[in-house]
Amino acid sequence: MKLNHARGARLLGCWTKQPQQQRHAMMKRLALMVVGMVGWWIVMHGVVVPFDDDVMRNQSNLMMVTTTTATHHHRRPPTPPLPNTMMAYRSPWFGLGQVCGGHPHNRSTTNSVGDDEGSIQNPDWQELCRNGIVQELNRALFDKKHINRHVYVIQIGAHIGFEKNDPIASGLLAYLRLLTDEQQRQRFHWVFVEPSPPNYDRLVENVKQYSHLCNMTVLRAAVVADTVAPLTTSYLPFYSIRDTIDPATGYDSLSGKTFPPWITQISSFRMGPMKFNRPVWLKMGLRLKDYIVQTNVTSLRYSDLVRNVTAREGGTTQDDDELALVLIDTEGLDCEIVAGMNKNNNRDNDNPRRLPRFLVFEQNQCGKPQRDAAVQALTSSRPGGMGYKGLKHPSSKNFVATRLLARQKDHTS
Repeated sequence: MKLNHARGARLLGCWTKQPQQQRHAMMKRLALMVVGMVGWWIVMHGVVVPFDDDVMRNQSNLMMVTTTTATHHHRRPPTPPLPNTMMAYRSPWFGLGQVCGGHPHNRSTTNSVGDDEGSIQNPDWQELCRNGIVQELNRALFDKKHINRHVYVIQIGAHIGFEKNDPIASGLLAYLRLLTDEQQRQRFHWVFVEPSPPNYDRLVENVKQYSHLCNMTVLRAAVVADTVAPLTTSYLPFYSIRDTIDPATGYDSLSGKTFPPWITQISSFRMGPMKFNRPVWLKMGLRLKDYIVQTNVTSLRYSDLVRNVTAREGGTTQDDDELALVLIDTEGLDCEIVAGMNKNNNRDNDNPRRLPRFLVFEQNQCGKPQRDAAVQALTSSRPGGMGYKGLKHPSSKNFVATRLLARQKDHTS
């Protein structure tokens, strides 16, 4: 014991002889290491963080039971299930590991959206994860001050839904599967918009498989930019692929041949995307014009679409509701829609509600002038600009943007 005391005294002496500034730096590094380890553990396990006294007492009781049991058995027992009343007090990092791929064993090798552990490694979804989409969804759904807040995700040009090349489907499904409170699921709205009749019919069937996860809605309509005059948007000619081609597999019952599964995604107001893919038909010895069908579809301006889908009973929009994410894939009209999203800023008081926190749109089919105009309107902080931050991944055909920094301007948390 004397030897131990002497050794401790020597260590303490060495510590006290260090300059005070160096001791403070060492303590700061030690504190940062501890905070980092705790933060990593929270992210990996989705820790519940209570925010009021009742929940804190419940958490303390659970910790006491765990400690007592561990003392008797000399090992830590499995964590007991948490009461349902604590589900509303999740930490901001709830589900981050599962939804954004933090757990290697949660990554599917099949890359199938339908699996419980579907692929969430899409570069666009990873950009959204790195910039806080999971934390934003948690803030919107679990905020005690806004327990009636509704959260909206709108997918424009949804095709048949839940496909492998869909940048948001796997991630959102993984998040929704973690929600156990039915009221929270009903306050989460996922809206699918698809104008092509064959694609719409298959989309309705696919949505039924997942409709238990949240409040899902399917609209048969085409979306145009706000720059289009309202009187011209009721019915517009639309070009789609004939229904002999299965939109999921690409099999053509007319010729008995199989097209690429994405071939029915090229429906549009314009013939450009179809003419661009004419070589696909020529390679199979078929004629493109035999597979083009022109129909008149219901058309909505972007602002009218958002106002309609976010309206509560009675047609009003609640101030605390949140448009979290909008995905646009319209085969060539994306940049025009994006550039016109803020057109009515001066006369439309609910305009901030039309601008999502996160935005994904296909930019590789836009002409350079249209793309530059859309990006300029998005990222400009001047009056009339939308104040987004561009997050485009270099390997992606889409442009990803976030408007989280603008929250203080137009949204009271």
